[in-house]
Amino acid sequence: VNFCQWRNTARLVTQLRRSVAARTGTADVVVVDNHSPFHPVVRRLSVLRGVTVRRFGRNHGFARAVNRGCKVGRGRWLLLLNPDVTVPDGFLDEVLAAVRRLPTTDPRAGVIGFKLVNPDGSGQASSGPFPTLGSTVGGLIRPRSRRKCRHQPTAERAEVPWVTGGCLLVRRDCFEQLGGLDETFFLYYEDVDFCRRAAAAGWGVWYDPRLEVTHHWPLHARRVPPPLRLMTRHALLTYARKHWPRWQAGALSWLVWAEAGVRQAWATV
Repeated sequence: VNFCQWRNTARLVTQLRRSVAARTGTADVVVVDNHSPFHPVVRRLSVLRGVTVRRFGRNHGFARAVNRGCKVGRGRWLLLLNPDVTVPDGFLDEVLAAVRRLPTTDPRAGVIGFKLVNPDGSGQASSGPFPTLGSTVGGLIRPRSRRKCRHQPTAERAEVPWVTGGCLLVRRDCFEQLGGLDETFFLYYEDVDFCRRAAAAGWGVWYDPRLEVTHHWPLHARRVPPPLRLMTRHALLTYARKHWPRWQAGALSWLVWAEAGVRQAWATV
């Protein structure tokens, strides 16, 4: 899903096409643009073999764009990738090899997240426990990189509560059974919600560190402007109303209003 990241998107498409799977048509690449300004690279992407570009006339959010793109894709597995990731040559071939090993090891594996690393090669947290009111409030005293996600110490595949949508492999049967991502979420927490629903439906959610991609600009590593903060708070409130007891969702709503008041007062000062 692209939004004002045409250069990053084009770079990632080029990297994905350096796989045998992409060259032979075993895998295809779908780019869904959420109403970004036109860029000359759009024409070049549109004529590439095995690449499909779909453009929205307005920004419908991440979840709806993913759902639209997955309807265009033909594969039995769906790989969601952020534009700001880079992958090694042959990455799609490695993904398919991992998929082929699954039927004998875990036929109910529905969601698989791979290892994310920072540009300097250090590990980047990419999974975690389901958020609760306590963990959300307690997270305010933790570093931003550890508020939502946790580092997984294992070097082997392990079952986890949820994995991030920045690099997320989903079995199409699982995706279609759940109706795709919940489009109530505009941006953020749709991955947590999806993994929670997948587990409740009997699908396995796994973290597999044997494949890795580089994620260049995670949210915790950049400044969060007010519009983006609004989106993150809206996403968290949406998740809370859907999965928490009513009083906890109400308490979180009060805390978000209090935070807004404090920030407004500080800005006034």
